[in-house]
Amino acid sequence: SIDLFYVYDVEKREEHDELDYSRGVLVMSVDNLPSEIPVEASTYFGDSLLPFVENLVRSDASVPVAEQAKTLNTSLYNAIITSGGELAPNYKYIAEYRARNEAAAAAADGRRRGGDSVSGRSRNVLVLGAGMVSAPCVNYLLENSTSTSLMLVDSNKKAAEAIVRDRRNTRCEQLDINDTPALTKLIEASDVVVSLLPAPLHPRVARMCIDKKRHLITTSYVSDEMRALHDDASAAGVTVLNEVGLDPGIDHLLAMRVIDETRAAGHRVRSFVSYCGGLPAPEYSDNPLGYKFSWSPRGVLNASAATAKWLSNGDIREAAAGTLFDQHTKPVRIFPGFALEAYPNRDSTTFQSLYGLDSPDTHTFVRATLRYRGFGVVLDALSKLGYCSPQPSALFAAGAPQMTWRAATQAMLTNAQGVDIESSVLTALDLNMPTSREESEHAAAVIDAFRWLGLFDETAMVPQLGSPLEALCALMQQRMALGTHERDMVLMHHEFRIDVGESNERLHTSTLVMYGDDTASAMARTVGTTAAISARLVLDGHIVRRGVVIPTTPDIYIPLLNHLEAAGITSNERSFDALRDKWRISTDV
Repeated sequence: SIDLFYVYDVEKREEHDELDYSRGVLVMSVDNLPSEIPVEASTYFGDSLLPFVENLVRSDASVPVAEQAKTLNTSLYNAIITSGGELAPNYKYIAEYRARNEAAAAAADGRRRGGDSVSGRSRNVLVLGAGMVSAPCVNYLLENSTSTSLMLVDSNKKAAEAIVRDRRNTRCEQLDINDTPALTKLIEASDVVVSLLPAPLHPRVARMCIDKKRHLITTSYVSDEMRALHDDASAAGVTVLNEVGLDPGIDHLLAMRVIDETRAAGHRVRSFVSYCGGLPAPEYSDNPLGYKFSWSPRGVLNASAATAKWLSNGDIREAAAGTLFDQHTKPVRIFPGFALEAYPNRDSTTFQSLYGLDSPDTHTFVRATLRYRGFGVVLDALSKLGYCSPQPSALFAAGAPQMTWRAATQAMLTNAQGVDIESSVLTALDLNMPTSREESEHAAAVIDAFRWLGLFDETAMVPQLGSPLEALCALMQQRMALGTHERDMVLMHHEFRIDVGESNERLHTSTLVMYGDDTASAMARTVGTTAAISARLVLDGHIVRRGVVIPTTPDIYIPLLNHLEAAGITSNERSFDALRDKWRISTDV
């Protein structure tokens, strides 16, 4: 190949071989012979490049790269690898890769010479919580940095020890999260804290991190209490990075990449529909609900009483408490081989402004939860009978007369009487006289699920845990636990309808499918790895935004996506003609 470098003076229309000639455009070309290019390919390339030329010419490469972001469009800014003799923020990880490789080479050389190698000071990471997602988080941090010391703490020291084992640069301690002096001491000794604790505890941990000027990573939604800490975190120079798990987390990253690229091309997002679900792999969805738990069922059961809000075809729609599974759960078609359904997740409209899709251009905006088909019918039945109620009940109170599950179900049927308990259940649900094939299938699905769960059992006793919800949680944990050698599946699917001009509409899909294995569940890997990468990027100075933030800006989502891809967590990006491939649209929302 022939490498050509020259400076072209536009005003004088002259070429100069001196690369320090400053009055022109530096041209670099690589000519591979033979290099005949079809005319249509050259035209297409020119048409694609032309919209960016004016913005590029009017930019000022002499100012810091962060300043250039104010004038360059997103695509050009993201393409900057170096500026002013330094790597651009999106590519600073290259320096770390280089340093790590050099350190590894030096260490190998030291071993050959009988010595050792020290590379920089150790960075200290504190991980709070040794639950389901902690192992992939710890593993990533230790396996992808040569200079990280890690402390894992939990109220159950054995759980922490099982994750840490005998690994170098790693310790674990037992900690009561309410022991403020002990927690403060650990935070002070760290450079960044990763909190995998329950979401309500995060604001308290954040307050302590801000006071000690330590960065914090969480995987949970930003609460109002957490949001109120933004100014304090900014003033302290602290990053409190939230919503860096799967959902929320990877969903933001994939969405914003497409949205920003669409804007940069001068196009408009007309519709955004996002689905996400943690499910058993299809071969293990072997019960009438098509669902299994690797943690407490409480959150799933609470969804029966949740409300939701979303934008559909220009209209705001709302689901009142208790109606999600009955009125708003719909079949969706993502893969023809999967029988799936979805229901709206929380208040989708709060994310419109975060994504910059709150203008009249966008007529549909929905975030939804995925389940295998038939799940909603059974959850709706359990809710309507009162089994999802968290309210204390004399029937389930400690010290109440013991009863079987059959007796408990009978007691829940206050005014519904039939020839037997099964017909009484159907009467209570208005399914005793089905008027359609769908109602007949629903009735059969409910009875099958109740039988399988043991709600008609005449021998098994109901645990006296205070409320119907807690008793049902215990039953589901017993009957529906994901087995040790069973694998789960994570399925995330974003669907964009994009106006590309001249009455043309494209359908763009971003799909992530991941299965668990013997080392970790898919849910644990996607959540834990995303949190760990976030901590690493903050440690290495690649994420410099301060305050309470989420990963919806290019300086955060681009390096996160790059590292996730390197870790094997990738999406399949596809684009279609929305009219010709209309069958690919998942559902009308």
